[in-house]
Amino acid sequence: MVYDYIFCGYGLSAMLVLHAMDSRGMLSGKSILILDDSKRQNKTWCFWEEGAGEFDDLLTKRWNKAVFKSGVEQEILRGKYGYKLLSPEALEKSVTTKVKLHSGAIFTTETVRNISDNGNLVEVETDFGKHIGKKVFNSVAPKVESSAEYPLLLQHFAGWIVETPKPCFDSDRATFMDFDIAQDGNTRFVYVLPFSESKALVEYTLFSRDKLLDEAYEAGIESYLISKKIEEYKIVGKESGVIPMTAFPFWKANTKNVLHIGTAGGWTKPSTGYTLMYAKKLAVKTLKYLGSDNADFSKFHRTDRFRWYDKIFVSVLFHENARGKEIFTALFRRASPELVLRFLREETTFWQEIRILASCPKRLFITHIIRQMFRGYR
Repeated sequence: MVYDYIFCGYGLSAMLVLHAMDSRGMLSGKSILILDDSKRQNKTWCFWEEGAGEFDDLLTKRWNKAVFKSGVEQEILRGKYGYKLLSPEALEKSVTTKVKLHSGAIFTTETVRNISDNGNLVEVETDFGKHIGKKVFNSVAPKVESSAEYPLLLQHFAGWIVETPKPCFDSDRATFMDFDIAQDGNTRFVYVLPFSESKALVEYTLFSRDKLLDEAYEAGIESYLISKKIEEYKIVGKESGVIPMTAFPFWKANTKNVLHIGTAGGWTKPSTGYTLMYAKKLAVKTLKYLGSDNADFSKFHRTDRFRWYDKIFVSVLFHENARGKEIFTALFRRASPELVLRFLREETTFWQEIRILASCPKRLFITHIIRQMFRGYR
């Protein structure tokens, strides 16, 4: 059998592509194979969005206030955005239910071994056999090593969902980044997402080259709670994850009929690790290719100035990891927080981006800008 679409992996980006296709009636009458090995990280997805969004009915929580902390607190949403939390379980249940309404959809648990595009059809080899498809969406990421041109940082984190016997949290205010913790030569912060006055997700996060031992994350969370005079609590849930932060050109592996999505396609914002809204935008973009005659996924990616900014930010954080607190503090203090959030969503103009870059430590960033200029704009 030749499938119209094969999805290798069923993570966030695959769900977003399927959601977008279903919303526009592009799954009707199609044969779809979803290969899922169920090896997904246990983590929630957070994003900021103006007004109502299409996933609002699936949200775990929305906060109308969020603060950045580094010495002093700074409100960053200012009535412009809502900070939203979407659980992977909610999105998966919604998308799976919709996809299964189509008689041509098949879900199966298989591990992808190899993908081969002959220019006409694609062969996907798994641990159970081979499948043939017209178009393949692959989210099985290759292992990427750090290099001089494309340094690799990790955003790695562990979080506890804690319940307290008395009110300890502001249920309408999230802590976006709290840098008032020991940095220990890295870029470290905590964010707090309160579900109520007595229940919250407290997450210890690093941008660094290497992961920590599990007990180090937990010690960081425990120390943070003690610093907030929260000593009596019950842990009712845990999550953890690792997100690569690299400007590596994953999209160069795209072929006419194979589109690499998610981490495998560089669908994670390299400089911050934020994924959902960035991937959502690219998921919608795929529909334009599928809707055209003789769609060619090798032409899907277009390099723009935001890729260059990402390369600079990743390079700075990689080589000067201990200065992350200084960099983010300068961004939010010297530039408008609203402008910073728009920049991270890639919704700013060139002149606004000049203001953003001017707010960063100048000598540090000029050094890395010159380094990128000599390497070329790729």
